[in-house]
Amino acid sequence: MNKKNILITGCSSGFGKRTAYFLREKGWYVYATARREENVQSLKKEGFNSFRLDLASSQSIKDAVAKILEHAEGNLTALMNNAGYSQIGAIEDLSRDSIRDQFEVNVFGTMELTSMLIPIMRKQGYGKIIFISSVNGRFTFPFFGAYCASKYAIESFCDALRREMRGTKIFITAIEPGLFKTNSVQNAECVFFKNIDQKESVHRQTYQKIFGNFQNAMKKIPEEKTTLIAKTVYKVLQDKKPQSRIIVPKASMIYEIAHRFLPDYLQDYLYFMKLRYLDRI
Repeated sequence: MNKKNILITGCSSGFGKRTAYFLREKGWYVYATARREENVQSLKKEGFNSFRLDLASSQSIKDAVAKILEHAEGNLTALMNNAGYSQIGAIEDLSRDSIRDQFEVNVFGTMELTSMLIPIMRKQGYGKIIFISSVNGRFTFPFFGAYCASKYAIESFCDALRREMRGTKIFITAIEPGLFKTNSVQNAECVFFKNIDQKESVHRQTYQKIFGNFQNAMKKIPEEKTTLIAKTVYKVLQDKKPQSRIIVPKASMIYEIAHRFLPDYLQDYLYFMKLRYLDRI
């Protein structure tokens, strides 16, 4: 297979699905993966070559990679690590299992998949690996501790990989989205009610405010905005030497600036001002 191809994780909705469509329109062959079998079948009906890939399962990762590489005749131009989920919960309310589950998907599975494909790219002499990280990988929000920690880990892995790939034509890019209208808030609610007894938490009123403010904010964000991520991914794929880190949209650069230049007490103040006025953006 000589055409440009890409494996994208988490294509059931949001950034993954929108990017899959966008790249296909641009002439890329997309291997669109999803965790649930019903989503895989839906993607197949929409014309994608889709496979089940659950990042929480090493066997699922191995099976998906084997099938995709067989179809792609052993070559893969690019990998977009998109799958993952966010989790709301104060540190004192999170169990060890809930934090472990967060890292199994967002970090361990993502890195296992990446490590499995790097030798393929080394053999063919080129490749691009894109991680959909988050501004939360640079600026930590309270009550999102496990999620932010997982994204910090991905940011560090990206830096290490980029330096390890120095001298090769394998490029590593971390894309850091700000707030977008995806299913992330609804998914975070499901995880929250599964893992946390809100009635017994001293933070129950704060949780209610967080969910309420985010729901109000989401209503004001056009769903089409997710195309910004797809366009950014496409630009990375087109560039001969892509940027190592890209914040989208540019307005979210405020978190990077805060992380680099503001003392901790001002960063704390910035967060609580955002929490207070989030429903007004």
